[in-house]
Amino acid sequence: MGQLADALEYLHARRVLHRDIKPENILVTADGRLQLADFGVSKMLDDAVKTSTAVGTPIYLSPEICDRQPCVHYAG
Repeated sequence: MGQLADALEYLHARRVLHRDIKPENILVTADGRLQLADFGVSKMLDDAVKTSTAVGTPIYLSPEICDRQPCVHYAG
């Protein structure tokens, strides 16, 4: 979990949202380090920190997103 948190902190510091974190997109190297894969729906944030596009794999989405309730993603 620490490695995943570090990876997300690194991305968010560079204003990148992965937007599809799931077990299939977390790879393990031969020496046991984690790597994130599949940045196909990732997003680079500009000056506006809000995004309203719901993306990702439906089985891993939160109920709020599935119900199309507004949510705010923040990279800061």
